[in-house]
Amino acid sequence: AFLSNIQISFGILIHRAGDKVSCALTKG
Repeated sequence: AFLSNIQISFGILIHRAGDKVSCALTKG
């Protein structure tokens, strides 16, 4: 359960980072 929680937290961080990158790319 602990490891899965870490994976979920990392997944959220990666997802947020991806959103920021995509926004930066779309804004040019």
